[in-house]
Amino acid sequence: MVGTSKTPIATFLSWNLALPIFSNDAIRSEIHEDTRSKILDQELFVRTRDDRLKKIVNNRTDFILDASVDRKWKNVKQLLSDSDYKWFVISVDLTKQFVRELYQYKEYANTMSQIDKLYTEHDEFLKSYSNDVTLTINNNNFSNRMEICLSEVKKFINSMRP
Repeated sequence: MVGTSKTPIATFLSWNLALPIFSNDAIRSEIHEDTRSKILDQELFVRTRDDRLKKIVNNRTDFILDASVDRKWKNVKQLLSDSDYKWFVISVDLTKQFVRELYQYKEYANTMSQIDKLYTEHDEFLKSYSNDVTLTINNNNFSNRMEICLSEVKKFINSMRP
């Protein structure tokens, strides 16, 4: 979900594993800056995001996807599968109260009203794709999420080596 530590985790992994990050937020910011509009050109964003992701996958580049994939996982998974990629999905499953506290701390007032919708989307993702989730971060292990993610991703990478 929005604001649940995807970018800090992705950045930490990137620095420690020397892997590039594919960031939806960076593309979103770029579109806002290029169009100089406060309203996102959703069509341009989707086209740019999808084209760039396809290019990375076609180049067979290992990368970290920093994005909420709850609604888009079916398409992302198909793209990765078609290119014989292996994936490691980290699901951040926090209680609503924990997320509310994060949003208050981060001053995400606009997103606060979307919590129920975001939870519904995440629940639907988990119902359909729980077998694709490799690691779950929750309230209990959140404070150690960086080290846990790094340790588990390293094991995953090592298991892919011949």
